[in-house]
Amino acid sequence: MAGVIAGLFTAGVGAAVGNGFPAELDAVLGGGPTWIVMTFQLLAMGFLSPLSLGVDFAELGMHGAGGSLFFVPWFVPAGGIAAVVTTQRYLGGNLRARHIGTRLLLAALAGVAFATVVTVLAAAIRLRFDEATAMFGVSAWAHAASFPGFIVAALLVGFITYLLFLPQRGTILQRAMTSIAQVFEHVIALSIVGIVLGIIYGATQGTNEGLVMVLGILPSLGFFLFSALHFIPMIGSGSAGIAGVGEAETFHIFDAHPGIWIPGLVIMVFALGISAFRWNVRTNFQAHTTWAWVTLPVTYLLAGMLLTFGNGIYFSMFAEGEGFQITFSSASWGFLIWAIIGAVVQLLAVFVMPQLARRFPAGLSRTLSWGVTPSAAAAAPTYQQPYPSSTDHTEQFEPVDQTTPMHSVPPPPGAAPASSAAPEGVWQQAASEPRQPREPMSRTTKILLWTGLGVLVLAAIAWIAHSVLARTVFGPQHTAESYLEAVVDGRAEDALEEMGPNVTDQQRVLSTDDVYQAAENRPDRFELGDVTRDGTSATVQATVYQDGKAYPIEFGLSVSGTQAGVFRDWAMDSGDLAGRAVYMSGPSNLTVNDTEIDIEPTGQELEDSSADSYALDDSPESVQRLAEETGQVLLPGTYTFTAPEGSKYLSSGDDLVLTVTPGEISSTPIEFSQRYTEEFEQDTVAQVEQRLESCLADGSIRVDDCEAASWEDTGWNAMTDLERTWDTAPEIELVPSESDPYASDTEITEYSGPVTARVVEGRINATYQVRDDEDQDWMERDRTYSPFGDSWLDPMEFPVTLDGDEINIDFSALDEYNTSWLSQDSRD
Repeated sequence: MAGVIAGLFTAGVGAAVGNGFPAELDAVLGGGPTWIVMTFQLLAMGFLSPLSLGVDFAELGMHGAGGSLFFVPWFVPAGGIAAVVTTQRYLGGNLRARHIGTRLLLAALAGVAFATVVTVLAAAIRLRFDEATAMFGVSAWAHAASFPGFIVAALLVGFITYLLFLPQRGTILQRAMTSIAQVFEHVIALSIVGIVLGIIYGATQGTNEGLVMVLGILPSLGFFLFSALHFIPMIGSGSAGIAGVGEAETFHIFDAHPGIWIPGLVIMVFALGISAFRWNVRTNFQAHTTWAWVTLPVTYLLAGMLLTFGNGIYFSMFAEGEGFQITFSSASWGFLIWAIIGAVVQLLAVFVMPQLARRFPAGLSRTLSWGVTPSAAAAAPTYQQPYPSSTDHTEQFEPVDQTTPMHSVPPPPGAAPASSAAPEGVWQQAASEPRQPREPMSRTTKILLWTGLGVLVLAAIAWIAHSVLARTVFGPQHTAESYLEAVVDGRAEDALEEMGPNVTDQQRVLSTDDVYQAAENRPDRFELGDVTRDGTSATVQATVYQDGKAYPIEFGLSVSGTQAGVFRDWAMDSGDLAGRAVYMSGPSNLTVNDTEIDIEPTGQELEDSSADSYALDDSPESVQRLAEETGQVLLPGTYTFTAPEGSKYLSSGDDLVLTVTPGEISSTPIEFSQRYTEEFEQDTVAQVEQRLESCLADGSIRVDDCEAASWEDTGWNAMTDLERTWDTAPEIELVPSESDPYASDTEITEYSGPVTARVVEGRINATYQVRDDEDQDWMERDRTYSPFGDSWLDPMEFPVTLDGDEINIDFSALDEYNTSWLSQDSRD
């Protein structure tokens, strides 16, 4: 069977190449040698041994990677057990061991020998791959030799060997094997039906790729479908990194096409009834006995545990502290459903089938009981003496035919002995005759039975209640719903408590209930969508409606402790609806939605500390980046920020209305920087112009109030009748004190720092009379000069300060005269 599966895998890889399947993998797995090696590895994996993987990098000093792949090729143990069942009566019919010590020794030898051979073959004949280039070399290997596989192989073969050496099978063993046969028949039959339905579904969908490889894992698919038909979901998950962050997908039977799951559920119900019918036959119509009540549910439970945790695919790889894992298995709690299946079959067999059997036609009874032989151990057996009482241990035993019962059991009332009639005849006779009254159970038996049933019912009710509550009241969707309800109701503090964003308290000062409840255009409703759970993590799809628009969002949650003692407490990790906006500048007391808030501007702190120079950029990208890192948390809505009250000469601008949508990082900054008003500019210019009028004093070379305008014509010995007028009236502009006179484009009404009044232009025209001595007549002259410096190279500037509503201007620059414009006699 291992060779068959290996052949299917290698053939499937070759067939899949070219349909999205890498050809390189065909080069590794294809070919005869790989098929032979894979045969021995699958043989070992059939005994629950994982396939160990390794990759070695020979060049560049790189380290290797390791991992494992676990899945059970069920064809291998099934084929081995089938081979033993079909050949043991011919090859080992004469082998018996009377003493338990002898049987244990032979079983141990056989198990250890078999496990050793399988383990050695798997370790020695391992898969290898080597690829070497001039710059890089890599080799990979895989083998399924492991200590757990050794133990399972030794125990399984040892147990089979022990059974074969038994002189006779006792009542307990026969009852256990009867129960195992019933569970095995139920699971295999329904799995085959599930596989057929799956093939039909795949054919209708046109999915035929990889069909050859699928044939090698048909039992695994059948077991998955058996679980799915009984409402046990299949879960596929993947995780990566040290933290194990990953995603999971869950498949329920109802996720399939209705044309698949509706017939599947009908067949599942019929299979329960048929299993109950055949269990009644197998127990020789003693399904109501205590041993049947105990054996069947326990067998289903054990089979469920094996197939829940063993029937899956688990793959992992790790290297350099990192790794990833991929799993596909049934839900971990599914084995509990198997116990319920056993209880349902037992209840049907006791309380339903006996009544229905009397109404079945004989042909239907024979058909339903086909191939079933009533167990000889249904009632307490009366053993024949298999051995003489002689103590001579050297006595020779005759060959024993295992097809003949080694003990006799009286048939139940109304039934013929199992050895004298065919099963269908026995059932027909038992069904046609009146049912004999049952023997009354003892008080102790009744107490134990009803106590056990009560515990089972209470456990089932508790489990169902826990499942329902865990998915509703205490489920991840409830946490997401609570968060969204808080947002819609305007309870900002509760919403932030649910989400718990990783921000400082200084970034939450605007997210108070008073502020948010007064916001406009808040989300008015929401809708929850699909919920996906994967163990300790979950995702919840939702849609939030704000101002008539729909905003889809996905919440990520993880388990964080417990609540109510037994339910998981889900904490939200992602999906925050809150947006961000940066408070660039303004006062430390801000009015938002008519609520006063104490807040420190982030942008001003960065500007003062010169930290994160990119944050001082006024571009939308920089503002958005700064908002993402240090911005205020704002839940969706429209906020009105009231501009701080200004004065005659200082203003903080107009009110700011900011709308935040779910998760938006706003590129609009919140800023209320003080800036000069137009009135400040006008009054300052008027004061400067009034002061400069003193520079037009007539008749005097020196101007007391404007020494910068002092001037005389030094080319003559005498000058009189001096009159000054503006040749070009001065123009005054207000500029930041640190601005470049050649590149200043800052509007003073957008600024609030130190200001300078700069004189632009401003030339004086002087008319006067001159002569060199007293004998000469006076001569008219005129001259133009610039007392305020060059308007481009060195303009005259007057620092301006503001003290409340009083403008202070420093005119000290007018107190210095130009010595080159005055004679020595005119100077101080």
